[in-house]
Amino acid sequence: MRNTLLICCDYADTPHWRCVGDRPRGKIISRIFVRLRIKRYLLGNFITKHFEWIDSHFLFDFQSIIQYAIPQTMAIFETPDQLYSYISELFEEIATLPEAKEALKSLTLNVQFNYSAPDCKMTLTVANGEYTIARGTRDGILTDVELTMTGDVAYKFWTGELNVMGAITTREIGVIGSLGKVMRLAPLIKTAVRYNRERETGFDS
Repeated sequence: MRNTLLICCDYADTPHWRCVGDRPRGKIISRIFVRLRIKRYLLGNFITKHFEWIDSHFLFDFQSIIQYAIPQTMAIFETPDQLYSYISELFEEIATLPEAKEALKSLTLNVQFNYSAPDCKMTLTVANGEYTIARGTRDGILTDVELTMTGDVAYKFWTGELNVMGAITTREIGVIGSLGKVMRLAPLIKTAVRYNRERETGFDS
């Protein structure tokens, strides 16, 4: 016979009971189930009440304690110099590739990249079949498009690990200006991503 317990009316309206069988004389539930549910219920109330008491009497900021107790993920780029060097060196290396030269034909565009964590601004200027990338903003030049993202998102962007349209939709990448002009950069971006992935693979091996 199954080991069960007949629960009196005091437990009938609590969240601890669960009917196992249809018995006319009362509610039959598992003894183990009752014990576990009651212990969990009492423990939850105990922790909640005592944390509230400690918080009100000692003014502890438990949210901050938990935040610092949990290890935080390190950013890929720790300084603006690291981020700028990574991207500028990539563009310098692809400058001589035939695919990059083909992508630059009849393209005139100024794109400003606004990065955070770390904070860094870069301006990409494309004209006359060539391009330059400079740190900061360039005075006297009208920016066609501004792209805003974090340093970690930028790394995923240039290594092909990011769904760009999805990131724009979820606002991981902020766009100010014409999205159509951004798409005109797609051939150059694809060339940079392909080259960068091959370079990253070479470094790993």
